[in-house]
Amino acid sequence: MTVRSGIVSIVSRGATATSRGPAVAAALLIAALAMAPAPALAQWTGSIRLMLHPTAAPRGELPAERLAQLEAIAGTTLTLTGTTRTGALELAFAE
Repeated sequence: MTVRSGIVSIVSRGATATSRGPAVAAALLIAALAMAPAPALAQWTGSIRLMLHPTAAPRGELPAERLAQLEAIAGTTLTLTGTTRTGALELAFAE
């Protein structure tokens, strides 16, 4: 007996089950990357948005010692590029 539902096919012989989900997901990812314009991929700059714990620093502020700790973790220099309305920090990686 075979039950087919969407992209998943389950065969009830023993414990045999096949799934086409990963193959379909990979095909969709490849198609999306192929359709993406090349400049959009080339303009990516390394950045991160993070919220420090309230005991580490006040919202929206980045003390020098916390910046040094974050740079040590990242292994590169970081530049504070902005803050969000909730106090998260937007940091850019060195190019």
